[in-house]
Amino acid sequence: MKRAIFLAIILTTFFIPCSAQQKKTNNFRSPFRYVIVSNKIDPPVNKKDEKRRFVEVLLDKKAFTKENLITLFQLVSKRFPKPSVLFVNVYTDLEDVETPDERDLGKWSEDFNVSADIPNPQNRAIFTRYKNEMEIIMKYADGDSDTFEINKSVK
Repeated sequence: MKRAIFLAIILTTFFIPCSAQQKKTNNFRSPFRYVIVSNKIDPPVNKKDEKRRFVEVLLDKKAFTKENLITLFQLVSKRFPKPSVLFVNVYTDLEDVETPDERDLGKWSEDFNVSADIPNPQNRAIFTRYKNEMEIIMKYADGDSDTFEINKSVK
């Protein structure tokens, strides 16, 4: 009898959780490939200022469309709900992303010409979120650009 109880305990302890874990799967698969390469929060400068999050993303070149950028920024916003101020730079070429060593060199705050810092400017985008306002600026390798707002209710 003790042997039967021990065997029942062993079976329920090891085999049932294992079979339950096998059935549990993550069905979400992003419709495109991307990787977050940088994530930094800057503290407020004074009492009236707010914290700001800066994120950099490397996106598959083939995925650079308005629809995919909206999806990407919704995913990033969901991942980083705080602080409410969020800036996301999206690059489509690894050559345009700074290495950690290049990032450590820093820049002058007056030197805001981002294009000058990019060695091989390809399609890229900038996303901003401030409280409930969200905007995307798409910059193309040929120099053209598009700007549009994102309705926060779009999911």
